Amino acid sequence: MKKALSEIWQYAQSVAKVEDGLPEPPDFTDIDAGKVRQTVDTLNAVLSEKTDLDKKVKAKLKYLTREYPQKMVEYELKETILGDRNIFSKTDTDATFMRMKDDHMQNRQVKAGYNVQISTSNQFIVNYTIHPNPTDTTTLKEHLEQHEASFGRTLKTLTAGKQLRKP
Repeated sequence: MKKALSEIWQYAQSVAKVEDGLPEPPDFTDIDAGKVRQTVDTLNAVLSEKTDLDKKVKAKLKYLTREYPQKMVEYELKETILGDRNIFSKTDTDATFMRMKDDHMQNRQVKAGYNVQISTSNQFIVNYTIHPNPTDTTTLKEHLEQHEASFGRTLKTLTAGKQLRKP
């Protein structure tokens, strides 16, 4: 989007007359829906009056006008859902794609899933937490904090283990 908007802006500057007063191109380092809408509207205002407009530029501007503002809203929504993760599932936006155990063909599968942490006492599950991130190193602290908040005391002992796969 940044590249296409910059190219059209440069073209608009080359064909615009001095009296049009086309301002300097916007800075697209931080881009949002409002900036895209404003840029597209400015380009349409300047280039709509030109009769000798290049057909490719005209088609690109029409595409920008139709697609980019709504795409930016969609991208911003996806970034909000994404949060601090790298990826999320489209069917379950709380889930994250993780490497799962081997299937019957010995293939490591990447599927949408959750990281479940459990606390036990005398072989009974007394606490659990569900996390969207795949690494245990970032979930243990939050799990322990929830356990301590639920029971009002700190743990006397902690044993953490990892389930091993067959070679």
